[in-house]
Amino acid sequence: MIAGLIVVVLFVDRLRLSIKLKKQVKEIADLKLASERKDDFLANTAHELRAPLHWAIGLTESIISGVVGDITENTKEVLDLLVFSIRRLNNLVDDILDYTTLKHNKILLNVKTLNIYRVIEVAIAMSRPQIAGKKIQIISDVSQTGPIVIADEDRLHQILFNLLNNAIKFTDFGTIKISAVKGANNMLQISIADTGIGIPADKIDKIFTPYEQLNINENRPTGGVGLGLVITKKLVEFHGGEMFVESTPGEGSVFAFTLPIASIEDDLVESWIVSENEKKIYMPAIRNTLTIEELSKEDIRKITMYSGKKILIVDDEVINIQVLKSQLLNAGYQVEAAYSGEEALFKINSGLIPDLVIMDIRMPKISGYEVCQEIRKMFDISVLPILIVTAKNQPKDAVLGFQAGANDYVHKPFNSLELLARINNLLSLSNFITTKDKLKDLEFELGIAHSMQQSIIPQTMPHVEGCSIYAKYMPMEEIGGDYYDFQVNDDNSFVAIIADVAGHGIPAAIVASMVNVSYRVECKMSLDPQKILYGMNELLYNKHKARFVTAAVIHLNKERNILTIANAGHTPVLVWRGSINKLDVIRNTTGIPIGIFEKNNNVQNREVPVGPGDRIILYTDCIVEARNDNKEFFEEERFYEFIKQNMHLSSDIFIDTLIYQLTTWTNGKKFKDDFTVVMIDMNYVLNH
Repeated sequence: MIAGLIVVVLFVDRLRLSIKLKKQVKEIADLKLASERKDDFLANTAHELRAPLHWAIGLTESIISGVVGDITENTKEVLDLLVFSIRRLNNLVDDILDYTTLKHNKILLNVKTLNIYRVIEVAIAMSRPQIAGKKIQIISDVSQTGPIVIADEDRLHQILFNLLNNAIKFTDFGTIKISAVKGANNMLQISIADTGIGIPADKIDKIFTPYEQLNINENRPTGGVGLGLVITKKLVEFHGGEMFVESTPGEGSVFAFTLPIASIEDDLVESWIVSENEKKIYMPAIRNTLTIEELSKEDIRKITMYSGKKILIVDDEVINIQVLKSQLLNAGYQVEAAYSGEEALFKINSGLIPDLVIMDIRMPKISGYEVCQEIRKMFDISVLPILIVTAKNQPKDAVLGFQAGANDYVHKPFNSLELLARINNLLSLSNFITTKDKLKDLEFELGIAHSMQQSIIPQTMPHVEGCSIYAKYMPMEEIGGDYYDFQVNDDNSFVAIIADVAGHGIPAAIVASMVNVSYRVECKMSLDPQKILYGMNELLYNKHKARFVTAAVIHLNKERNILTIANAGHTPVLVWRGSINKLDVIRNTTGIPIGIFEKNNNVQNREVPVGPGDRIILYTDCIVEARNDNKEFFEEERFYEFIKQNMHLSSDIFIDTLIYQLTTWTNGKKFKDDFTVVMIDMNYVLNH
């Protein structure tokens, strides 16, 4: 009897435990489902906010540009503030979308090899407006020939901008210093150290908690929704790195993260979804990082060379069409509208042949992808360009768009100048290809481009009393992107430039010819290197958004025995002091490459004394970036040592010896960049 009762009691206890466990499992499942529904709700809500934000920004910018008539300066300031506020809201929407995507490990990384110095320089330049009058100095301690890392360029910009913005937000005065050192396991550690208010030790862990805002100082507004550092940490981890924080209240903080150092020779062109580790088609991520700009008539004139062309807008939202139509009409284009995919195809089949189509993706019945595919059955991609404009912001959507036959892709809310620039570029490309088809064959086209480039490279060196000039240029391909030139003045002083266009081939040669024209125009207006580079930047900005130009300009005044140097992100100017056998490396670290920012690329003049026996050396980065079979760079130090050992040679023999040295270093392999060196020997008698 007692044994039976014990069995019954044990059975009942187990039954109760089983029921309790099932209840807990159901509660956990319900909580998980509720969390997923919350994430879906946030993502869908954020996605739906994109279109109204796009409308608000587009209509406001149209009013600013004068579509409805002239407005007062006070009204313009209010509208500028409105656009700024809407863009801040859009950034919060982006953070929410990024967080929900990262949480489910579905982010697509478009990885490639990157020069960490150049990425950091652009991030610093983009962050400077955030300082807003604070007494803060941002310092980069990263070498121009620093390690090459493997990363998604857009996501790396996002990581750096988030960390720099965070440092600026909590620093009122002092410095923000960026450094990069090689660590263990072939990783590069990038650190951002500030002299801000710091974080208490018991609150450091909380900064990586979603939607957590630290109230370190009640009088200091933090802004945002508490996702910036969470997203940053996740992005670092998805790159295979780690993130570290050290902080002392009242002294400052150090945020550091690691990235893998490249160990292969060529740029990566594959991407992967981190959660699945599957290979995907490579397409560069498209993100709108442009700042607010007034859409003035001068801005429009610069980027609408093909005004009068007919553009077909395809969108099922009336307000979307109104926004685009007002901007395009203001830019001088003819506009046709279709309010569905069916209407667009009907109009084209009925004889409408637009010069460009702007297409929304999300439309009822027939999607933008399907309309693209149908248009491609009638018109080649080079004949009728298609620009997809949509609220979607995932790289896979861009891939689907390109696979369907689109030429370009921009997401809402977009900057009006960016949209007009992309339209202009597509029309330019279409016009170029149409013209190209009239040529007999590709060799003739290459011959024209080669002749174009040869026409801008000096075929003979200028005669300058008291100086000997020698230069050598070898393009990586038949057509390259390096450029140099001279301007001799009536007072026997002269100006020289050396420039390096990002990229190679025909596109780089075309940009190089534009550099040549802008340099000659600016030389007629001023002999000041700073003013020349500043003017060139204004002329070339927005002409080719995908390419930038590094350049150094020098002015040699033999009357004053002074060399004036201005540098826009180029390699240093070298001066060999023949009288004392010493090499001076003249760095101008503040200059930003031409074409990145419209108004100010922070170029500054630097004056150095020169005299008889000195030798000035201008060069492009092919030398220091040449790699051997062990993937080691030739680097500045090795180049400088070569100079010290061979300065007794004449300029022509020196350069030929350098080419031989680089060929030996690369084991006879073709250089990965254009090679250019200009040498100026000072032979005149010093004035007293």
